[in-house]
Amino acid sequence: MKEEYPGKTVSSVRFRPYEDVLGVGHSGGFETLLVPGAGFANFDSFESNPFETKKQRQEREVHQLLEKLQPDSIMLDPSRIGSVDKKIVQEFVKEQEAKAAEDAKTVKKKKKMRGKDKVGSRMKRKKLKDGKDGRKKAKDRIDGEDDSDDDDGDEESEGEGGGG
Repeated sequence: MKEEYPGKTVSSVRFRPYEDVLGVGHSGGFETLLVPGAGFANFDSFESNPFETKKQRQEREVHQLLEKLQPDSIMLDPSRIGSVDKKIVQEFVKEQEAKAAEDAKTVKKKKKMRGKDKVGSRMKRKKLKDGKDGRKKAKDRIDGEDDSDDDDGDEESEGEGGGG
């Protein structure tokens, strides 16, 4: 495509990729040109893909980084593939244990008793406690009376058995 601006000096040109618009700034002002067919997404595979997904972008970045490396610098030791360095794992485990110990020492658990220390709640707890105490005393008295009756009955039966 060719466009002429007689008597005007072109200062800047900006093109919107995948759209049909070309902006031209010149000494007489600003003009836009329509470029037919520029809006089609027939992009080159070496150029950036406007429709690429996150995974495709990550893969592209990895490939670009690998292309920067010299092929001689990429070497794999087949005996080390799939193996784990035990020293590194032990150091990592020790660091995690140390962090957990520090966290356990420094973190105090909060008492999550929101609203439980209100006057009504305190009175309710006191009445429940008094009720439990009263029931316990009554139970102890009943158990004590039964024990004393049993003791008296045992002594009588022993005396009768021993005398007869």
